[in-house]
Amino acid sequence: LPLPDFHTLYRCSRIDITYSYLCNTLDDANEILNHLQFSTGGNYRSSKRSGTTLYWNHSSRYRVGKVYNKGYHLEYLRNKENLSISDEKIELAKRLLRFELTLNSKYISENLGFPWHKLTHEKMRKLHKEYFAPLIGNIDYIPADGDNHYDLIRAVTPTERMASSVFA
Repeated sequence: LPLPDFHTLYRCSRIDITYSYLCNTLDDANEILNHLQFSTGGNYRSSKRSGTTLYWNHSSRYRVGKVYNKGYHLEYLRNKENLSISDEKIELAKRLLRFELTLNSKYISENLGFPWHKLTHEKMRKLHKEYFAPLIGNIDYIPADGDNHYDLIRAVTPTERMASSVFA
């Protein structure tokens, strides 16, 4: 028997598209966050800062941009959930900046331009780049030297699933 079309059974209310960037140092990561806080790009201006997290349009029902330091986030998770992550690994992860684009229900239903279930990885990458390009330029998602930093990311995350989430 053929399976039913799953997308007819669900309504998609949110899609998160995330990419992580590895900075050379913690100071570089902090400098980038500080720069982004006061920079504008097109219609974007950071609307809220909470610790090491910046938000753009944080209360929008359409799209929300967010960037945060992944190391501080892992430190928070370690303390909250009693995870076993060494201080050394946390310090290493503080070089990672996570750029997150959230497509909320209004954007999905009114602006996406096609059914949500047809959103491919390539289309997600394009939406992410288009959103953040006015703020960070056209940064490649693959490091210029061609190195794969998955091993570095895996070294600072407690599980394979978390590493895949950070690396994606």
